[in-house]
Amino acid sequence: MSLFGTFQATWAGQSISFPTNATRALLAYLALEADRPHSREQLASLLWPDQPQAAAYANLRQTLARLRKAFPGASATAAFLEITPHALRFTGDRAGIDVVAFQALLAACAAHSHSATDSCPECVERLQHAAS
Repeated sequence: MSLFGTFQATWAGQSISFPTNATRALLAYLALEADRPHSREQLASLLWPDQPQAAAYANLRQTLARLRKAFPGASATAAFLEITPHALRFTGDRAGIDVVAFQALLAACAAHSHSATDSCPECVERLQHAAS
């Protein structure tokens, strides 16, 4: 999944297109915040803050249905989404997400012990890779 620049997602070598911005936003949010399940109530209010609760829940149900339909195969989303009546959680491999890779490169530089006055070749390489 590419989140920097134009949103792009692939699954099993196929480019996936999403019919709405909300569908892309839901997938991106769940993928980046994969450390815990997210309640449907929280997601509905996050994506549709100006909507009444019932309308926001209906929008979330429709968006989740669109997300499921975007992927080939009836149960493809089960490979990376845990869906319960109360919460959603991204459980897939996050290694292919550009933002996750970027954050990992920055964290590796921050954790690397060196003097602020030194030019660390490893960190310079990491930062160049992150910038690209």
